[in-house]
Amino acid sequence: MKQFQSIARSFRQDYEAIKLALTTPWSTGQCEGQICRVKLIKRIGYGRAKADLLRQRVSHRFAA
Repeated sequence: MKQFQSIARSFRQDYEAIKLALTTPWSTGQCEGQICRVKLIKRIGYGRAKADLLRQRVSHRFAA
């Protein structure tokens, strides 16, 4: 019962943010997708790549 009360209290504190998240048409889906892609690239090269190689792999997609 304590956990439920804690969740309910946090919902009350964040009511405005929750209401806006459910009623506005705006989405962060595109941004979240890019973040997920970069994290995947980083995981694939874990332990073998430095920041310069990661930067090259991430920016390669946008090179014309």
